Amino acid sequence: MDFVEGLTSLYRSAEDTMDAGLEALMVFVSALGGSAVTAFWKKKAENYATKQDVADLTEITKRVEAKISNEVWDRQKKWELKREVLFEAMRRLADIEEVLNTINAILQVELKESKEGDIAWMETKIEASASWRKASANFDETKLFVSVTCGTETKDAFSEYGKVALAISMAIAKGTANAYDTLRPNLVLGHIAVRAAVRNELGVEAL
Repeated sequence: MDFVEGLTSLYRSAEDTMDAGLEALMVFVSALGGSAVTAFWKKKAENYATKQDVADLTEITKRVEAKISNEVWDRQKKWELKREVLFEAMRRLADIEEVLNTINAILQVELKESKEGDIAWMETKIEASASWRKASANFDETKLFVSVTCGTETKDAFSEYGKVALAISMAIAKGTANAYDTLRPNLVLGHIAVRAAVRNELGVEAL
């Protein structure tokens, strides 16, 4: 309360010499607070303000405001970019899991019954294969974006997840019957690690 009263006293005693710049200055300094600033304004309230004081302090305030505004803007834009990259990364991670589940289901059907000569089935396999290539390419792109915008923990989490996903897809392509069930726990662990890294990257507390 002493700090605010000091500002009010200063304003009233010098209102015939203060311009709009000082009023903006006092609002800004009030928001900042701090013992050093408080001591300064108490002294000025006692000695009154001069036009030179007002001019000098207004200029200083403008510089500080500009510097703070630029820094805040930069941090905000970087955070927004990171958020967009990570949200898209999580969507692409979900695509990877969906396609892996699909190609595994196709393998399991083929292990139980022959689909030789079934044109419709071949088209289904071709479509699934194309979906995997697209999902894999998108995920590789995501890892690049993550490496540019995020920290080492997040980058490594996505990289390790990608290795597990690739290992599963290759095993399925070779016709390994239990590849998906065997390696899926590692995929789940990788997903958990990615999610934790993303939360940490965005400053979101775990539920």
